[in-house]
Amino acid sequence: MAKKVSLKTIYLAIFIPVIILTISISGVISYRIMSARSFYISQRDDAWLLSQLCQTASYQAANANNLSLSLAFDTEIQSILIDYEYYDNVMDINEVRQRVNNTLYSGSFNNRAIFECRNIVLFSNDGKVLGSKELFDMDADMASYYWADIAKSSNGREIWLPLSFDEHSTATRNTLSIPVVRRVFSIQSSTLGSNNEIVTLGKPLGYLLIYIDNEMFSNIVSKHSRTKTFLITDGNGMIISSENRDDIGSTFEYEALKSGYTSYRGREYLMTEMEIPDLGWNYICLTNREDVERDGSVILLVLAMLLLFLSLSFVIVGLLLSRYTTKPLSHLIGEFKRAGEGRIKIEEKSGIREFDDLYESFNSMIGNIYDLSNKVSQAERDRRELVISIKESQIQALHNQINPHFLYNTLDSINWYAQLEGRKDIAEMICTLGSFFRSNIRLSENEIPLSQELENIRLYIELSKYRFGNRLSYRTEIGDGCGDYLVLRLMLQPLVENSIKHGIEITGEDETILVKVSQQQDRLRISVSDNGAGMDEEMVCYLRALWEDAGKEYHKETRSIGLYNVFRRLALTYRDRVGVEIASTLGKGTEIAISIEKKESGKI
Repeated sequence: MAKKVSLKTIYLAIFIPVIILTISISGVISYRIMSARSFYISQRDDAWLLSQLCQTASYQAANANNLSLSLAFDTEIQSILIDYEYYDNVMDINEVRQRVNNTLYSGSFNNRAIFECRNIVLFSNDGKVLGSKELFDMDADMASYYWADIAKSSNGREIWLPLSFDEHSTATRNTLSIPVVRRVFSIQSSTLGSNNEIVTLGKPLGYLLIYIDNEMFSNIVSKHSRTKTFLITDGNGMIISSENRDDIGSTFEYEALKSGYTSYRGREYLMTEMEIPDLGWNYICLTNREDVERDGSVILLVLAMLLLFLSLSFVIVGLLLSRYTTKPLSHLIGEFKRAGEGRIKIEEKSGIREFDDLYESFNSMIGNIYDLSNKVSQAERDRRELVISIKESQIQALHNQINPHFLYNTLDSINWYAQLEGRKDIAEMICTLGSFFRSNIRLSENEIPLSQELENIRLYIELSKYRFGNRLSYRTEIGDGCGDYLVLRLMLQPLVENSIKHGIEITGEDETILVKVSQQQDRLRISVSDNGAGMDEEMVCYLRALWEDAGKEYHKETRSIGLYNVFRRLALTYRDRVGVEIASTLGKGTEIAISIEKKESGKI
């Protein structure tokens, strides 16, 4: 007797090695492709972004340069420096300082750029402090600064200095800032009359020291640092700007790795660096290696390759397995076809354990089917009798409902009696209620003309006005020809009822209900809106979810049974030909709009 082989054993023996080999090879290849592609794309994108940021930084630096130029060419500052430098008897040093301080102080109110500077200091030609925007040590001498000689030979060009503290300035004593120095030259001939004129045009007058807030460049960094790390360093490698304020003033130290990435503070980054023109600074972009290697398009490529390999593997394995499974399956299918002709039994053996067990189950199933056939027939007869009994009970229940004619006659009697008693308001209320009942009690019609549905709403509003008076108002905006289209009966009345129930009935304030109907190509749009209490976002989301589930299984328990019943009737009647929009703002009101396909009702 041939040894039986389990189908599970065959599958495992073939599929597992193939799948492991396929995933391993494709995974290694895909990873290498993904890494190289992601590295190139990220480096290219970071370089483009840095070029834009460098332009922005250059623009910011140009603004600072324009500020120093405007101060250097300011007529008042020029006059002060000329008077001090060339006319000894005009004013003493204290008067000069007072004029400079007043000029810079008043300028900070008229010029935002001056206001945002941490400090502005004016030095004389011989290095004395002539005044400042903020508090400054007036005994300081420019010669004590290392950049003094550089400034003297600058020929009026601005000089950007490294990020630093300045103990002479109260505003920068404990705050890092960027100093910018410019030598001031005269653009005037003289400050006195023509008789005593001294030619001063083009002569050096003094020096301007401007402390720029490094936040000006940090703001550029922060706008783009959600997924990347950006730094600006000066020529000495000191960090000038960073999203992490604690990094400012420290040295940027990193290690270049063989993989092309950079190690910085224990993490690996893709580093892209670009020099900012005219400043000698470097803009640096650090992108996490994890982010670089998580490129979405490359992942899709990996999945596609993996799917291709797995598909080919399954095709090959399937061809190998077909000869083991086709024959017993074909035999089993033939036996199923012959099972309808009479009671049969499979006597053959396939040699595969699972199929032999299946044959035995088939034989047992056929026996049970024939044994149960008589029971099923009897159960079907019992079911039919039960259905007939239920239908008869429903018919009897309908007969026992209130006779509408009796209701109308009773309302007419009450109306007649109210008129005899001179209660015209009660008579009008009864007439309105009778019209409302006549409009709603005809259960045979599922769809009615829109004009009839609007009349039903009007009657409902009139009845509600007996309770709320002029505090409740009602308006309609009906497009031409819209009243003849068919709509679902009692589609709008629950919406109006909700507006009243959750509006004037709760708040006690005046409320206006607007029903608006318009045509949009092949659809009819009907909206009911109010200026009532409105709903919060949680309730709006709940009602939207209620509409989404309206066409599915019926929910017996819900917080808005009226709206849910309208939604369910719309979904079951029109299916995908209807849409519902819900919008509400707490304290301002609610709007529910229904759009359905047009359906002509003919002339009414």
